[in-house]
Amino acid sequence: MQMGHQERSDFRRGLTYMAICTERAKRFADEMHSTVWIVPQAEYYSGSVRPLLPREQTCQTWVALIYGGRGLLYFRNPVYHEASWENFAEVTRRVRELMPALLTQTPAQKVGYQPIEAQAFGYPLVHACLLAEPDGTPVILAANTEPNEAQVRFEIEGLGRGQVTRMFGDATLQLRGGGFADAIEAYGVRAYRLVGQTLPEPARLTITIGGDALAKLETPRASTMPPPGRNMLPGDGTLDSAEGWTLSPGGGAGNAPGSVEFVEREDGAGVCLHVARDNDFGNACIISDWITLEPNTRYRYGCEMRGTITLGTGRISMMMIGEDGHGIDGVPSLTLQSSQEQWQALERTIATGDEPVKLRVWLSLYRVGGEGWWDNAFLEELGPAAPTRNLLANSSFEHAVLEGWPDMWWPPGRVMPRIGAQSAQWTQDFDEAFEGDCSMRTSNLGDEGQVRPYSTTTHGPEAKPGETYCFSVYLKADEPGRRATLRVGDGFETHPLTTDWQRYSVTGTHGADGIGRPERIWVAIYCQDEGTYWADAAQCEPGEEPTEWVADQFPGAKAW
Repeated sequence: MQMGHQERSDFRRGLTYMAICTERAKRFADEMHSTVWIVPQAEYYSGSVRPLLPREQTCQTWVALIYGGRGLLYFRNPVYHEASWENFAEVTRRVRELMPALLTQTPAQKVGYQPIEAQAFGYPLVHACLLAEPDGTPVILAANTEPNEAQVRFEIEGLGRGQVTRMFGDATLQLRGGGFADAIEAYGVRAYRLVGQTLPEPARLTITIGGDALAKLETPRASTMPPPGRNMLPGDGTLDSAEGWTLSPGGGAGNAPGSVEFVEREDGAGVCLHVARDNDFGNACIISDWITLEPNTRYRYGCEMRGTITLGTGRISMMMIGEDGHGIDGVPSLTLQSSQEQWQALERTIATGDEPVKLRVWLSLYRVGGEGWWDNAFLEELGPAAPTRNLLANSSFEHAVLEGWPDMWWPPGRVMPRIGAQSAQWTQDFDEAFEGDCSMRTSNLGDEGQVRPYSTTTHGPEAKPGETYCFSVYLKADEPGRRATLRVGDGFETHPLTTDWQRYSVTGTHGADGIGRPERIWVAIYCQDEGTYWADAAQCEPGEEPTEWVADQFPGAKAW
């Protein structure tokens, strides 16, 4: 999951992603008569823009349990923030208390959600399931994956009057008419024990969702087709014929090709593209000719899509594919990860960098079987975008969703004391700053065998192979002579520091990653000697020499 983006047009940018992954894993596990092991994030991974908040950690765990996960192995060690570490103890305590119900055979059940619009990416805003303890006592697990409070009513056909105990708290709710209501806070979780009740066979659980979670639901913006002549896609993107598109029905490896046709929409709104197949091998799609996006230019693209996925782990998508056959950094695809009966209008606005971008548009059943429909596809130039000379994000360390941990920056293998603790080894420092309100402080404690603390950002743009980049940063130390080594790409340079702010720099080039793609631009600061260091106003830019520091355009991650 990539929590913290400014908008959530991608299913991976929210906790719904855990529901998608676990549900699919459960299908495979059931076929193999196996337990479902799920690997939630501990705090972040290389695609993150910020670490998970403790409440998001708990919520993702609950979602995994609701969709059938019974083994948990958290991804990434060590845990860097004190709040995260303390939260893991609480999560573990709660899961242990639930273990009798989690390890008892799951009751036969049908779960329904109301109203139909209370969903995101095809999944409900509040997820729930029924469990039973060894003595038959029913338990309802629920998790609100929205950043706003949800007003929820739970109803089970056939239940009588009684009381519902909210586990992990002292609240007692009244069960009347087979149901009860509760308010679940943003990213909140619940476990309800229905003492004295017996579940019917099968049990029918209905969850009605309201409140701010529904009222403030962030939905993809409706796509608005550009006027004729401004649409860069074949046939102005109307998708009423194959003219200008290459048809690629898939097939191969013993799989039959799909059908690719242009049909009347079921709502009478004209002709659309329809692709269907009974296998999930590769792609079944139509492909545009090559399109070149100009440098430092803003573009908008989008499409209406709907479809039914019957097998596979891919998606119904509008894919933006580069010359290397992969997706393009900064130009993400638009996708439906699950079946959608209604037309979904998706769009995205992006800005190119200093180089042109060459791509082809694929409207595709990608690694899924089933049916997909597409209509009103577009790619439109909006106008010039300001060049961004500073390639780093949060370059002055001002933004931090999780206290003390600057968004887009990551510590080394181990920091003790953890971030958030008093005298943290790696953190923001609001008492020392060269630019803005704070700097980043790192302490090398000098313990034998300890990894030297450093700071890095791994979310930069792709590097241009063979081009020289200059990384510069303002540094100071608690004693003169402390050494700091700067790195960009293959360039390393060590500098003795003073107790005053001074600017230091290094140049280097980036190579290719393990499969031959350009590396992302990243930088590091290694604190070589025992002592305390401060860093501020970092900058990475093309060229041999640093130019005057400029603020980057990173607005700060969303805390939701």
